[in-house]
Amino acid sequence: MWSFDTRTLLPISSREHADHNIPYTVTRALLNGEVTEHDFEENRFRDPESLTFMKKITLRFDRTLSDTELGARMKVTLRSGQSYRTDVPIPPGHMRNPADDASLEKKFIDLSKGILGRARAEKAIETILSLNTMADLENLVGALTPSNRG
Repeated sequence: MWSFDTRTLLPISSREHADHNIPYTVTRALLNGEVTEHDFEENRFRDPESLTFMKKITLRFDRTLSDTELGARMKVTLRSGQSYRTDVPIPPGHMRNPADDASLEKKFIDLSKGILGRARAEKAIETILSLNTMADLENLVGALTPSNRG
């Protein structure tokens, strides 16, 4: 078994580095309750609170998890000594653990509402779900095209 001390990590230097950095994404999830696309903006991955919190994270290889499914096991120990643990042997969205419709809709709205607005994002979902009845893609293109806001 190996252990990886996050205090030796180089600073995150780009969005691409942040979104592939396990200690950083775990930090954002623990601090915010979720990880969003905004967490990969420079002001977020350079945030002193995140950088300090990341130093408290240790990664360890666990041979009981499969390399092909990218599973994870997480244990969080509080200052009080109390600990919480969760196992995700097959991550959501994997072909053996597909995302359900509600999760896909939430993700679509979360990622598109800044561009389309919430109401149009919800309407776009309806349009996408009716794709098989469309004679052409004009309605789909219209549903996914941002309106002029200026």
